[in-house]
Amino acid sequence: MHIQFNNMPLRCMRQILTQTQAQELTQEVKLPDGYPDIGRILSCRGQIVLRGKEWRRTAMSANGGVMVWVLYAPEDGSEARCLDAWMPFQTRWELPDAVDDGVVTVMPLLSELDGRNISARKIILRAGIELQGQAMEYCKMEIPTPTDVPEDIQLLLKTYPVELPMEAGERQVRIEESLSIPDDQPPIARMIGYELVPTIQEQKVLANRLVLRGSCTLQLRYLCEDGKIHNWKTELPMSDYTELRNEYDTTATAWLLPTVTALELDQGEGQLQLRAGVAAQYTVFDRTVLKVAEDAYSPYRQVDIQQEMLQLPVLLDRRELEIPVTVTVPNDLQEVVDLSVLCRQPYVSTEENGVSLTAAGQFLLLGSSSEEMALSDSVNYEENMLLPGAKENHIELWPGIITDSSCAKYGGDSSVHATLPVTAFSYTSEPIRMLGGIEVGEQKQSDPQRPSVILKQTGEEDLWTLAKRYGSTVEAIREANHLDGDEQLGSILLIPVC
Repeated sequence: MHIQFNNMPLRCMRQILTQTQAQELTQEVKLPDGYPDIGRILSCRGQIVLRGKEWRRTAMSANGGVMVWVLYAPEDGSEARCLDAWMPFQTRWELPDAVDDGVVTVMPLLSELDGRNISARKIILRAGIELQGQAMEYCKMEIPTPTDVPEDIQLLLKTYPVELPMEAGERQVRIEESLSIPDDQPPIARMIGYELVPTIQEQKVLANRLVLRGSCTLQLRYLCEDGKIHNWKTELPMSDYTELRNEYDTTATAWLLPTVTALELDQGEGQLQLRAGVAAQYTVFDRTVLKVAEDAYSPYRQVDIQQEMLQLPVLLDRRELEIPVTVTVPNDLQEVVDLSVLCRQPYVSTEENGVSLTAAGQFLLLGSSSEEMALSDSVNYEENMLLPGAKENHIELWPGIITDSSCAKYGGDSSVHATLPVTAFSYTSEPIRMLGGIEVGEQKQSDPQRPSVILKQTGEEDLWTLAKRYGSTVEAIREANHLDGDEQLGSILLIPVC
């Protein structure tokens, strides 16, 4: 006799690939006509921009570039000059399976930046970039559920409250602002670079809408009339919403990853015109209760079962971490006037009492000494953070962009500080066991020599295992031993044989 099953649909998103690609970009830049020869390079700063993403069935790709500004001191001793360049990149990830359509999420990181003059009229730029890409597809899984089960068939039913990724996408946010330098700041003689850092402070899933609120930190570097370098920061509010594919209740949450997709800052008469684009890449998670039949038997007849394994992208934990980073300023820099922090993709390694998160990157410093007005240097950093437990789970890290950095002096030593935001996702790596088929045979012949009651000292086995082994039922064991919960370790159980 074959027991029929109904397939209950379960819709969610399946992760196909999460992988980091590293590239090294190089480019030669020639001085424009009319620019004086290079004496020395003062600073090199950059902004990474993600222009586009594409899904191509067997692969996904991303493209963009690094905006670079190089400040140099001319050989003739005249005022500093600034050059800008665009270093394009194209990255491709091969997918393990051919999938017609899906959602691409990409986090681009500028991990290294350097500029050197190879002649009096030429500069070689080198940039290290890392792009973490994730491919996800919408999938429909089927949960087999037995129907019309005979009364003597015992079913082990398990309930799993799970949190699953339900949908993903992105919302393009345009930013256009007219900005003015405050009166208490020195006026701009010449811009020498700018960076835009988007952050999300709040995100809410309201029925079929995702509402986001955040800000963009614009950092402007410029030369004053006296030739000194000055920094100015301002916060620009950012808010928007997007329509979702599904409608959710209050249990749904969202995670957003903002990236800069366009950036342009023009200097006009007394004002700055900013035009920028930010892609708010999002994933929506929701909770559901999964009910599966895991095992079956009968005390009276032969039952053959077919078991299947269900692998779900169950989210166990999501933590927003802040990793503090501190390095000592080189001795020849007495005063730091400009600071930029680059980071690489963090990684995890297994430790005895958990997993260790490692973050590394580079501080780019521009300062002065008693002899020279401008000196540049770079200092590498590496910090570790222990995440207790979770050794058996799959850990996925998504770094944010460093927004706060500072320089402090303690006695005769100076140090620079920054905080690296990292989102750590923990997914279960254990599949869920469930029944895919049940075949019921004829009734067994009773054994007159078999006792009607068995005494058994409990150990690590649960009531279901004991009942199945000795031809009883969980309900019969509970009733015979007056149990409200599971058996107590070390106790003697009466097991009535059916």
